[in-house]
Parts: sequence; structure tokens; C-alpha cells
Amino acid sequence: MRYLLFIFFICSSITALAERNPAYDSNTIVLRHFSATSINAYKENKTFAYKVETLEQPSLWDRFWLWFWQKIDELMSTERGKNTVYTVLIIFGIAALVFLVVKINKMSKTNLFGKGGRDSMKYVVEEENINTINFEAEILKALQDSNYRVAIRLLYLQSLKLLSDKEIIVWQPEKTNSDYTREIQSPAVKNIFISLTNIFEYAWYGDADVKNDGYERMREKFIEIKKYA
Repeated sequence: MRYLLFIFFICSSITALAERNPAYDSNTIVLRHFSATSINAYKENKTFAYKVETLEQPSLWDRFWLWFWQKIDELMSTERGKNTVYTVLIIFGIAALVFLVVKINKMSKTNLFGKGGRDSMKYVVEEENINTINFEAEILKALQDSNYRVAIRLLYLQSLKLLSDKEIIVWQPEKTNSDYTREIQSPAVKNIFISLTNIFEYAWYGDADVKNDGYERMREKFIEIKKYA
């Protein structure tokens, strides 16, 4: 016990002595200053150009859609709401399908894939029979009216009649242009016919604004196919 008291007394004396004689740092303090050049360099660096951007207020249209989707989320959060949405979607789908079927039934194949309402569409194309068309007279009439799209169609049909008369293809009203292409055995005739088909489909189904040069290109291909057929 006496030893412990002695040790405690020695430690206390050393601490008191240290407090009476504090140690001083003799190192020289060097003041440092910011470099004006470095500061200007940071100011000119766009990476450190922090700007506080104010958020734009949503427009009336944006607020409407926000409200709309919130209502949809609320509706879809319940089982009854989900069933209601699914029922409405099914009704719309059936209505769209019925509308499409009715439109298809009222439209011929040409009217479905081409655009109507143009003056150059006055020529009737439903149930055409290439064996009963007076091509020379109809083409001349179309050219006089500047209906180059109609003239190109008639020239294409005349090409089909030419190939049919030569028994290169078997013409049928329900056949497609691809069907006739597959029937042609001669590579030379097939290549010319493909060019004819491309010009025709671009002018007719693409509803292109065809000028006289388009018809002339078609006529050149028609003359060319007559040499091989």
C-alpha cells in the first residue's frame, strides 16, 4: 500500500511540474496565400462552373397528364379497378377490329394500299380484265389528261398481257406481282419485269407525284421486255 501511494505521489509531482513549465513549439510559422492565377484558372474552368437552375413550373398539359396517370395508378391499385381497365381495353380492341374488318370489306385491294381522292384515280381498277382493255386508247387518254400514274398502271397491265399471251406467265386476277415474278423462267425477262414492277408499285401504291419522265422510264422497260418476250 505504501508503494502505491509513493508511485501516485511521484506521478502527481511530475504532472504538476509539467504544467508549471509548458513546452513551446520553436518551429517557424510560414503563412501561405492563395494564388490569384490559380483562382482565375478555376473560375474559367467550366467543370467548376456550378449554376443553380430554377425548376420550371409544369404546364397545364403536363399537370393534366400527371393527374391522369395518378388516377390510373389509383385505379390499378385495386382488383376491381384492374378488371375495369381490362374490360375497357377489350371493348376498344373489339371495336377497332370490327372497324378494320368493315373498312376492308368496303375497299378493294388497290384502294386499301393506295391513297384515294386524287384526280388521277378516276380510272376504275376493280375486277380488271387485261384481255378486254383497249390499252392504246386508254393510255393515250391518260396521257392527254396528264394522268401519268394511270398511264403507268395501264402499261404494266399491258406487260402482263404480253407475258400471258407468250405463255410466260398464267394471268389470274387474284395473283400478285410476286407470283408472276416466280413464274418467269428467263433471267433476262425476270430482271426486266422486276424493274417494271418496282416502277409500277412506286408510282401506284406509293401514291407518288409521277411526272412524264416516270412514264418514259416505264415505257422504255416495256419496249425492252417486248424484245425478250
